[in-house]
Amino acid sequence: MVNHVWPLAMTVVAFAATAASFTADLTIQQCTQSGCTPVQKRVALDSTSNGTESLIMANGTTLKLSYGGAKLGGPRVYLIEEDGTNKNTMFMLKNQEFTFDVELSTMPCGFNAALYFVGMDANEGGAEDGTKYCDAQAVDGTFCSEMDIMEANTEAQQFTTHACIDACGSYTSGVKQCEGNGSPSTVCDQNGCGLNPFRYGPGTTYDTETNNVGWYGHGADRQLDSTQVYTVVTQFHTDAGTGDLANVSRFYLQNGKRIGLPTLYVVTPTDGKHMGGLTAPSLTKEFCGFIYDRWNGDAQYTPLAQMGKNMEAGMVLAMSAWYAQETYTDGKPQGTQTGMSWLDGTNNWGKYIKAGPCDVTTSQDAGPYHATFSNIKIGDIGTTTGGGPPSPSPPSPPAPPSGQHVCADPGSTPACNVCSACCHSYIPAADCDKCVKESC
Repeated sequence: MVNHVWPLAMTVVAFAATAASFTADLTIQQCTQSGCTPVQKRVALDSTSNGTESLIMANGTTLKLSYGGAKLGGPRVYLIEEDGTNKNTMFMLKNQEFTFDVELSTMPCGFNAALYFVGMDANEGGAEDGTKYCDAQAVDGTFCSEMDIMEANTEAQQFTTHACIDACGSYTSGVKQCEGNGSPSTVCDQNGCGLNPFRYGPGTTYDTETNNVGWYGHGADRQLDSTQVYTVVTQFHTDAGTGDLANVSRFYLQNGKRIGLPTLYVVTPTDGKHMGGLTAPSLTKEFCGFIYDRWNGDAQYTPLAQMGKNMEAGMVLAMSAWYAQETYTDGKPQGTQTGMSWLDGTNNWGKYIKAGPCDVTTSQDAGPYHATFSNIKIGDIGTTTGGGPPSPSPPSPPAPPSGQHVCADPGSTPACNVCSACCHSYIPAADCDKCVKESC
């Protein structure tokens, strides 16, 4: 097990803090075919996270974010330019590879070590204050696009696209349709097209979802051991003809080994019941369809291509460590979901679905809890792993079987009914009646 010891002398390097702002130096790497070059950046604390400054430790290429308990919560920070340039760092992700190391061995059920991109703007003159945050849930009141590279703890993880309509793709002010009021909205793909490797195990059917229990978690018996540091590599492939974002692929490196995602059983059945296996899964138009992401922004948008369009304005890197308590009775939530159960636990999405193994009420009383992100790299596809295991070409998506309908009125072939065909995925139970009426 890899442990990181942080002596007091390393608490924060080269920081500036006032009542209104906090920044700390952080080095990332820009990579090309010739190698990777260090680039000086900073992280800025979100303006709503004041009081969590002591929970941020930065040193060279390493950033440690701690969770401070119920009173403080955890920090959220953004990558901004070096000292003297007060604006957010804007990432152009299409046809790029984004890589980082993560250590999250102290983040159990209920916790989330999150690294993601949002459609914030450069916020020139205000980036150091950590203002103008937005995301696909309008957490701070404004909708914008969101690309979740990793939301994870020791038990589960996922990566997800959350596209928005053109008007709300990047940060806006005074645009009414991009203002959140706490209610669901169709301006962004709030459920998203997400890939959770715990889900869709062998034997998954329309009515029953099994799990890939042995792929991720504690110990050397797992393919990816969450008690040790691992490297996350994400690639954003575009269609050579249209330029649309066509594939978001993922692999991991740990202890000198390349680890791919497990086969996910999401492909439309040929026998009317058992889902077919999708090897080397990635986020594609077909995958989004298989997991029933029907978002179109009440127009003609598609989840993945629109995510790529949102990316063209540039996106800002955000990192956070946070907690949401999960409460279970006899292993079941009282509502549709509880706390962080959408990531790691048991949910009642029309039927009981496990996003991860957690099914016992969680607590934040022990600790310490922290996540460490390090060795952040960005570059052309194939350039960030420093001669590590090569990246294969993204797999060709399987052709859907002819004559089959995943979502159809009861009595069709294969038969499906409310909450059996559609709602084994991210679709909320309330949307099942709508989903059943749609044909694929």
